[in-house]
Parts: sequence; structure tokens; C-alpha cells
Amino acid sequence: MPAVDENRIKGNYGVYALMKELSKFCFTRPVFEGTDVGIDLYCETYENPAVGGRPFLHFWAQVKTTEGNTLRDGTMPFSFESHHIKYWSRQPVPVFAFIVRVPNWPLTDSIYPFYVIDIKFYTFQNPELLEGRKHTLHSFLTVNSEEELKDFISHEKHRKSGMGA
Repeated sequence: MPAVDENRIKGNYGVYALMKELSKFCFTRPVFEGTDVGIDLYCETYENPAVGGRPFLHFWAQVKTTEGNTLRDGTMPFSFESHHIKYWSRQPVPVFAFIVRVPNWPLTDSIYPFYVIDIKFYTFQNPELLEGRKHTLHSFLTVNSEEELKDFISHEKHRKSGMGA
């Protein structure tokens, strides 16, 4: 019988724990096992996040778990292979990496704080990330609570739609 290593268990935990949190504010669907080539979750924001309604804008999520710590500036670094960065940069919707810390495995029920990296923004600003082998990207946002996650989802909806920042 094949063994399941701890990294896969932590990764699985991160995806489904984040999916639970995102599902409070957007329609979230997992990518089926065996078809994940760099995206873990498909997400659609709602026109009215408080009550749902029609799906509004899409974004995709790649979830990573780490035992690492934030830097002095408060950002969370994470290293990605260039071929993954290139794949994400070519997608038709925003792609965010969500970094979930798991320093004391197994975790409690809370995944807060977690960290967000805007992959598409990074590659637009730094096209050299599409070359080479690996690059470390840094989070632009720390999400400490459900309220901050709600604000992030709402902000992204407005930013991507051109309705203001």
C-alpha cells in the first residue's frame, strides 16, 4: 500500500481549510485530484457577498503550506519554480497564491493569519520571473480574520472590475 507523506497531508489540509474560509464570501470549487497542474481552487465572487447572488468575477487560487516565518517587513516569502509562474501568468483571470502557515502541525481549526501573493501582478511588474529556475515572491497582504478576507474579496472585485480601489 502506498504511503502518504506529511507534506501531502499538510497541503491537503491547507487547500480545504482555505476553501472553507473562501466559501464564506465567494463560490469556490476545488480542482479534482489528478487534474491539478498549478491551480487548487476556482473562485467566483458574488455581486453581493453578504447574501450571494449572481457570480461576478473569477480568480484562481494556488495554496501552499509552510512552516516558515514572515520577514521583518511582515511579508511571507515563498519560492516557486519559473515554469509554474509562467503557467499562472498566462491564465485569463487573476491568480493568487495563498500561503498557509502550519508551524505546529497539526493545527487548530484556524488558519489565520495567512498570506496572499498576487502572481499576475508580480509577473506584469517583473517579466524576468518567467525565466530562470526558481524565484521567491513575497506576499502583499496578510489576512488575519474573516473580516479582512471579506475586505480582500470585495477589494479585488472592485479593483478587477475598474470600479475603484
